[in-house]
Amino acid sequence: MRATCFFLLLALGVHAAVQSDLVKYDSKGRLAYTKNSQGDRIMDYSSVGYRGGQALPDPSVIPTKVTLNPSGGDDTATIQAALNKVAALPLDSNGFRGAVYLRPGTFHISTLTLSASGVILRGAGLDSSRGTTIQTKSDVMPIQIYGSTKAQLGTKKYFLTKTNVPFGGNTLPMQSTAGLKVGDSVYIYSTITAKFIHLLGMDQMVRDGEAQRWITAGQTVTTDRVIVAVTNNSITLDAGFPDSIRPELFDSDKDLPYVVTYTWDRLQNVGVENLRAIHPATTESNTDGFIDIDKAYNCWVRSLFLQDYGTGGKARLASDELRVRTVVTTQGDSKMITIQGLDIRYTYTDNKIAAPPQILSMLGTQILHRDSNITGGGKFWPMSSGSPRARGPTVHYNVNINAGSGAQAVPHMRWSTGILYDNIVNPQGSVAISYRGIMGSGHGWTMGWGVIWNCEAATLCAQNPSNMYNSSTPVLYHNWLVGGKGKNIPGYQSTELIGTYDHVGTMVSPDSLYIAQVKNKK
Repeated sequence: MRATCFFLLLALGVHAAVQSDLVKYDSKGRLAYTKNSQGDRIMDYSSVGYRGGQALPDPSVIPTKVTLNPSGGDDTATIQAALNKVAALPLDSNGFRGAVYLRPGTFHISTLTLSASGVILRGAGLDSSRGTTIQTKSDVMPIQIYGSTKAQLGTKKYFLTKTNVPFGGNTLPMQSTAGLKVGDSVYIYSTITAKFIHLLGMDQMVRDGEAQRWITAGQTVTTDRVIVAVTNNSITLDAGFPDSIRPELFDSDKDLPYVVTYTWDRLQNVGVENLRAIHPATTESNTDGFIDIDKAYNCWVRSLFLQDYGTGGKARLASDELRVRTVVTTQGDSKMITIQGLDIRYTYTDNKIAAPPQILSMLGTQILHRDSNITGGGKFWPMSSGSPRARGPTVHYNVNINAGSGAQAVPHMRWSTGILYDNIVNPQGSVAISYRGIMGSGHGWTMGWGVIWNCEAATLCAQNPSNMYNSSTPVLYHNWLVGGKGKNIPGYQSTELIGTYDHVGTMVSPDSLYIAQVKNKK
């Protein structure tokens, strides 16, 4: 029997020697998940990216409609006019209008906006002599993929039952499902409560004599999903719910989560691909990003060479919300986005910005970032997330970082959930999910339900969010550190290892959690 299992595992392309204790292959070669004493388990990440986990469309299926040559001057108006021309064409049966193709050479631009579904901006490739290069200006966001409409919400609230729902599943118990059906797009509304904030000690942060605000009690968090099954007393979602539900942490019965249907002709099938982009200033204090995505789904960015872009800082919106803009950013109303094949380069070895700049900031849900290289630079956050608008599943997979010890693959601040760091190689820096306390304006606990899987770094760290002021409080929220190569350290403001660990220091099977889960659902 052991020999049979061994050869079965070899046939599946997995290592038989050391399997993870948390996600492992059963005797039939299917993935099995180990739950903790409260029923929580690692979630399924296979629904991330374009069309909920599908491969990106081959460029050959999206015909070129306009071809442009560089003018030698400012090409912004010419390219934008071409994008607008394609935007006016009808959608084909695959949901595309066509591509604007930039021939080899150097184009000079300020800001381009893609705001119609089915439009692609495509270059001739990344070769410095035969490809397409975009030379951008300072103090602009060069590429904007922005939808212009908003979700139209249904009028009825469908409340969940008042019961504990462990993390890791995609089925929610309902008081009533009358009126809900398969295919409905829904928001699940949850409330950040004072009891939850107090449990994690986030109401006790003081800096220079002033209380620091983590997340405001009463703030509503939304999770964007599609219903794939309905029973008399539950709904099943197309992706895992990115948190646990704990009625003991409600401030009152008014905090019971509820579901609202919505309709939305959201921007989709937009892509930017096969381009080189060069920032004009090779300065350590550059704060310009390159691409910003919002109110969009089923979109992508692939095969980009990006040189000397920093963090795009923050732009204040009319709603007084701060919009974070990084080198590549997906905002909170982004869904099913694939970021693939980035080659991010820095011609300097350090930066002069007070806080480490963020390179990628993945807000929204079902976001996939894969197969990237980040080279050079100094102190920065290669892969980040900040705020409860980062609602997993989100995946960073197969990323190689060749930079200094200041390169930290970490979440940034304020409770993102359900993010996977899978096969990240950062040999001089760190891969960590950690507490940041009073840093910034009170970043506090940065993430719950995150996973670091088979990563390689100088240091690895996962801290379980818990009340650091009362060690007797049970751990209700987890971050997992599984396998990998590197020194497992306690992390910021802790002297003891306080994460949830599995075979740290040894590469485990499956080699990649994300890839194994994609194969498992076929």
